[in-house]
This record gives sequence, structure tokens and C-alpha cells, in this order.
Amino acid sequence: MKSSEPQTARRFQGVLSASPIDSAYRAAYDLIVSINVSQIFVRYPDEKDAAEVLSTYQQAREGAPSFVVARTPSPWLAVLAGDNATAPETAQLLSRALEASSLWYGLAGNALAYRLLRYELGRETERVLEPAEIYRTDASFLLPEYRDAEQILYGRLRQASIPAEYVYLFIEEVGAGSRPGRTDAAVVRQGRIESFLHRVPRRGADGVRTLFDLYKEGEQTVTEMLHLYGSFDEGRARQLFRTLEAVCGRRTLPPGWKVRYLAGSVRDPQLGRRLAATHAEGRYTFDLEPPNPESRF
Repeated sequence: MKSSEPQTARRFQGVLSASPIDSAYRAAYDLIVSINVSQIFVRYPDEKDAAEVLSTYQQAREGAPSFVVARTPSPWLAVLAGDNATAPETAQLLSRALEASSLWYGLAGNALAYRLLRYELGRETERVLEPAEIYRTDASFLLPEYRDAEQILYGRLRQASIPAEYVYLFIEEVGAGSRPGRTDAAVVRQGRIESFLHRVPRRGADGVRTLFDLYKEGEQTVTEMLHLYGSFDEGRARQLFRTLEAVCGRRTLPPGWKVRYLAGSVRDPQLGRRLAATHAEGRYTFDLEPPNPESRF
């Protein structure tokens, strides 16, 4: 499965904006299609009130994205942005204006990283950064102990009672229902609000969605781009490979298909080569090689 909308450097920056990503880093990987998403959830009963707050926000801020606000089968409203990259400041605004709790997350699956922020009455009460090292702009560090960010964040959101079908939901997946007179969602564009009855895709099971960067059916290969940080360490490299094995194990692929990771760092071109050399010494279910910034898929 892949996103129906091309991802951009702007979307990558929006999800992981606190990390040390400079313009050279973004430009080098602008050729690669990758999947990133951020969302807001507000513990509040009325989507119309939330839409009014977002409408006022749009009118006061040029270039603000469109939004969809939808009721869910839980006490949480789901808020999605037109570029699938909601900002944490928007979650804070909604929490303050509605006097409610809000959650914001930014997932960068292609960096094995996420941020999770919680606000109460507009005040930040929780901040989770995973892995924490990559958000430190003034320090050098070894390759982090990378874990399955998608799986861990999914568990945190489900523990907060976010319905499974709204986790990692892209705005283009939200459809309109067909029951006249009934509304449970609102789209906010350029300060205007339009209410509608929404629907989202059903999930077959309560588990992490399988999101792929790119696949080629003729080659029966799924290509994943990994943007990594830190300096090479053999022990940490093998930890990374164990994490990638776990990620491949929980995903559903057609029989005979393989995963190929393009893993590396523009800041340290040697990292990808050393990871590939270490990977070649073991036996893994996935392939791994350094990225080629000139490749076009």
C-alpha cells in the first residue's frame, strides 16, 4: 500500500521539524517518495466548535492548510490537515480555545522516529521524542537504538482510546456518507465551514497499518527509504537490523515478495556503506543497501 498523494520535503519537515534537517538534507532526498503523517485528536464532543476555532485560525494566518474535523466512536475528535502534516501549535490552540485535552503526533516512518505531545487547557503536559538523540541539534551521538516507531506510537494512541481506524489516517481517505440531514464532520477551507457526514475505511484488524514507500509488482519488491542519524556503531547497527526484522515480520506481503531498504545519512555518506557491509555479514529476510540520491522511482 502507498499514499495516493506524493509526499514532499515540506511534509517530511513538518512531521519531524524539531530534528536537525537542513536544506541540503531535504534536497538530497526530495527524489524519494516517502510516507509521513501527523494528526491531532481533541477530547471534545462537538466538531462544529472545533471547526469554528480552525476557521478563525485560517482567517488570521495566510497559507494555513485546510482541515477536516470528525467525530469518532470515542470521546476524541480527529483533526486532519490538507497536507497530512498538522502542526503541534494547532493542537495547543484547540486545547486552549476549547478548554480541552488534545494530542498531537508526528510520525516519520522513514526515520523510525516520532513525536507525541499532549496539551491540557493549552499547556503542554507530556512530550515524547523517539529516538531522543535526533532532536538534539548541538550534540554528536552514536547511531540510536532504533525501535519500531510505528508500532510503539500505535500502542500509545490506542492506550489513549483513539479508535484504530483513525490512527495513521490520511485526509484523502476520508469520504462522505449518504444519509440526508446527518452530519458528524466539517471541512474548513479558507475560513469557510462545510458540515458533512463522513466515513473512513474499515480496518480488518486492530494493528499497525502496512505502509510502504514504493513497490514494483514486476520485481516483487517493496522499497523503503530510511533516513538515519548518528555515527556508525556495530552493536547499534545489529539492533537496527533486529528492529527491521520485526517490522518486516508484522507487515503483510504477498508470497514471495521482499523488502529492500535504502538506508543511510546525507550527513555521513559512510554510514550507509558501513551498514550495508555489516548487513552482508548476517542472514536477514530483507535487503539493505546505501541510498543513491540520483535514483528516480
